[in-house]
Amino acid sequence: MSKEIIIELDRKKIAVLGIFVAILILSLSSYFFALLAFDAPSPDFPLKVNQVETLDDADNATKTVFNKGETVRINITVEKALRYVNFPFSYDYFDFSGDTTCRVIVSVMDNETSPLPIQNALVTISVGGIETVFFDYPILMSDRSGQYQVKVLLWTDWLPTGEALSSIAGEVTFGVN
Repeated sequence: MSKEIIIELDRKKIAVLGIFVAILILSLSSYFFALLAFDAPSPDFPLKVNQVETLDDADNATKTVFNKGETVRINITVEKALRYVNFPFSYDYFDFSGDTTCRVIVSVMDNETSPLPIQNALVTISVGGIETVFFDYPILMSDRSGQYQVKVLLWTDWLPTGEALSSIAGEVTFGVN
């Protein structure tokens, strides 16, 4: 024997249900985005290179193979963490405060590890912020054909006084015909 359950919804109940669903969605989305946030491995490395990509300088479209005489635009995205975890001693999180000024250093090497001129820029990033930096490298007619490797370093300043602000360098490769 089954009894039929009837639920009547009036405007007031629908409004309360709507508010409850909205609060639930906001809570879950903020939790989800908090899980995706960058947590630094230590207070010494508050920054990370999110993305390094090569672009065509004419229209900023992603491009991985260039001809001699063209210009490679390198697009770099850098993020500062909101906090860091004191692992392996504990799982306690500590929040960063204040802006960080870093020197974004770009090194490009050809297939025989001969370097192109190093470029750099000073960037200030706030807590939880993301900054984008562009560098243009002209490919000369005298440059070698083959694969080129780009490395992006985040430092406080030049050596010997500079220190790394990211535990991992950003990397990308592109080809030259």
